[in-house]
Amino acid sequence: VCDMGENGTKEVDTSNFKWLLEAKDLVLVVKNLPDCLAEESLVEFFDQYGAVEVRFMFQYGRKRIAFVKFSDTPTAKTALSRLNNFRLLDKKLVVEFCDSKSSSEPTQPTQP
Repeated sequence: VCDMGENGTKEVDTSNFKWLLEAKDLVLVVKNLPDCLAEESLVEFFDQYGAVEVRFMFQYGRKRIAFVKFSDTPTAKTALSRLNNFRLLDKKLVVEFCDSKSSSEPTQPTQP
């Protein structure tokens, strides 16, 4: 949920992302997603690699990224090795494990 604050800036309810902090070894951050693919299509794509939960957000206004959770670390590691630098349409995916350096302050989280 994204609301406008008193000073006109966006305020984000980050409670939907609490699971990121609790399971960093199970969550991959996927950047450089194609703009033309709907979130539902991306969820289906990540499901092929064993994803159990996918959340999207916009970073720096327009760049869409995904947080993809897996049931166990070996599955997440396999997905990382297969998806990092994978060319999806016109974009080369950038994939890494979620940690404090890779998870920036969200500006507009969404759920499919």
